[in-house]
Amino acid sequence: MAIPAKASPFATVSSVRVENTPSLKRSLGQHLLVNTSVLQSIVDAAEIHKSDHVLEVGPGTGNLTLLLLGVAKRVEYDHRMIAQLEERFAAEIAAARLKIVHGDFAKMSMASLPKFDLCVANIPYNISSPVVGQLLGKSPHPRFRGAVLMVQEEFALRLMATLDTFLRIAFQRKNKTLRSQLTSKFAAPFLRVASKEDTAAATKEIVLSTLTSLGLLDTRAVKLTGSQFITILEALHAGGVSFVPSTFGTFEDD
Repeated sequence: MAIPAKASPFATVSSVRVENTPSLKRSLGQHLLVNTSVLQSIVDAAEIHKSDHVLEVGPGTGNLTLLLLGVAKRVEYDHRMIAQLEERFAAEIAAARLKIVHGDFAKMSMASLPKFDLCVANIPYNISSPVVGQLLGKSPHPRFRGAVLMVQEEFALRLMATLDTFLRIAFQRKNKTLRSQLTSKFAAPFLRVASKEDTAAATKEIVLSTLTSLGLLDTRAVKLTGSQFITILEALHAGGVSFVPSTFGTFEDD
């Protein structure tokens, strides 16, 4: 686990160029963030305390890491970047101000990670969904205060639109159960199932099975916590059911 530095975590981005940086892998959605104002805005948004332990996913060559030093615990997938990071931050690693963990974050058990207070990261497009799923919906799950993630606008808009549709359906009639809401004629046009049998019956079967496995079949939306909504959304997605973004400002009763 990283030991919080005595100095402020808000360092100045170094202008030193890391030599022999490996070419980026398109399959990993890798891209290096070098704009100093954007980097600083990410850190500012996180409102990091000096005592915080910060998880950074996919640090690349470490440009954002320079602003997190002293409070960062990091996970990197592409092994070619490890050597660059170890060279660039040799002193910080030796002083136990920074620890690098090599692994695929999207496949790791969250319970295996040491305690962290915040996750601050610039996320590659190809793993945006798995990373968000790891942070918001997996169990067992470490408690952390929040996350500031930079993702592509396309992914952010799609995520918000999907969640918006789910919430609008769930709350369309506040006294109805999730079983009733998600299997109604009103909800049907907004649900898609990723299978050869792309039918209303297949969708309904997955929805009922998912809600039953979560013990929420006859629960009303008003009784759920925010994390439970994320858990349901992720479980439905894992089962092959997704929500179609709605173009309506409000929903009408069916």
